[in-house]
Amino acid sequence: MSFLTLIDHLYRHALMPEAIHTLKERRGKIEGSLWGEREIIGEEEVAQKVWKAILARFDSKSISLLRDAFLAPSPPFLEMLSFVILGFKEPKFLQNPNIPCVRNLERLHRAIHREIHRYIGFLRFKEKEAGWLYAAFAPQYLILEPLGDHFAQRMGQESFILHDEARGSAFFYSQGRRTIKTGVSVTKKENEEKKGTWEERWRLFLESATIPERRNENLQRSLLPLSYRRFMTEFEP
Repeated sequence: MSFLTLIDHLYRHALMPEAIHTLKERRGKIEGSLWGEREIIGEEEVAQKVWKAILARFDSKSISLLRDAFLAPSPPFLEMLSFVILGFKEPKFLQNPNIPCVRNLERLHRAIHREIHRYIGFLRFKEKEAGWLYAAFAPQYLILEPLGDHFAQRMGQESFILHDEARGSAFFYSQGRRTIKTGVSVTKKENEEKKGTWEERWRLFLESATIPERRNENLQRSLLPLSYRRFMTEFEP
């Protein structure tokens, strides 16, 4: 919301920033700008107005690129601003990868969706008490919500929790209802509860599908990075 409010502020005052930081990023930075700084407070009404203008002007692919950029740990706000300005001035150039902001947002988009695709294939759910399924992961990008929405569509009859350990947030889904909570932690004892049937099915499948003579550890590492394995049942000791 603050970024969209910023776009409106820059447009009305004919300004172009040399840097854009969130308040959290700005804390701890001592150096100041030669031209001073401005703090922009998000205004929902203004943000809605700007977003509606973007939806009316931009094609669906460009909107997706802009949306996904917010899933980066530190969104490239200057690139995003350049992209928005380009879209309002010359929307046909939003498809031109020779323009730096377009190329960089497309690269970020691919990286985010590559991580989502990997976790869709590699996430393993553990059966917990009261019929809940639980899966922990530590993604590079903020993909908890899109990943949770994917599993909600695939596993609509189940109740599950997706836990982003890196950020202490979790996606809860049950009976068609979803919510995201922050400040979530799971103790080692809680995570070492008796293994459920889903875990055992994965182990049995892996054991039956793997031919020892054909194991290729180097290929496995290239297809399945080690950072993913600590959350997978079949790689637990």
